[in-house]
Amino acid sequence: MWPQIYAAASQIADRMAEAAAEDLRARYELGRLVHRLRYESSDHDAMRAISKLGAASGLALATLRRYARVTEMIKPVEFHEMTRARGPRGPSLTWSHIEELAEARSTEVRRRCAEAAVNESLSVSALRARVRMASTADVACQRGTIDDDSRDDS
Repeated sequence: MWPQIYAAASQIADRMAEAAAEDLRARYELGRLVHRLRYESSDHDAMRAISKLGAASGLALATLRRYARVTEMIKPVEFHEMTRARGPRGPSLTWSHIEELAEARSTEVRRRCAEAAVNESLSVSALRARVRMASTADVACQRGTIDDDSRDDS
């Protein structure tokens, strides 16, 4: 009986990991769509279309704008690289991590900070502090560059 339970639990965990990865991809694709609507339509048409998209998806306009901001800063190839790292429960970075990484203007800073987040299992708030420090001081986004020992479960 126990081997069957472990096998079933393993299959469920695999499905959850794939669902988490799909969630990241879906948010990114939705952000790309919002971005296109914002910049390929008149202001009035874009707002109307984005409002309809929000109603259809059940997401607030602010949420859709944040998704679009991520896609404006992080191109598809870079997004793929960021989300490739996987742990036992799916992608190592959450959407909140990716939103924080999008705050960095430099691709190199985002890359280094994403690696640090994955390798050190950084919380979102610890990553936020690293991104800010790395963006303003042009440092390597590595442990010890700021006081990031306080971690939360974000």
